[in-house]
Amino acid sequence: MKDIKKVITTLGNRIFAFAKVYGPAFVVYAIVMDLIDEIIIPGILVYLGFPMIGGMAVLGDLDWLTYPLYFLVRGMFNRK
Repeated sequence: MKDIKKVITTLGNRIFAFAKVYGPAFVVYAIVMDLIDEIIIPGILVYLGFPMIGGMAVLGDLDWLTYPLYFLVRGMFNRK
């Protein structure tokens, strides 16, 4: 039980540190994109009858694409 509390505390501290550096909008964006990428898309594929593709979708993480896209769009809107 102490290990679980330690993991949750460490995760919370890391999320808080990201929020301080990049803002709370990035933290919300990262959590939502991970939910879509890791749970919703594979679930839809399995529901549609493509369990093998759904399993591969879990392995194919899109963070390499979505995070730079976030900062690109954020930079475009922050220009004055």
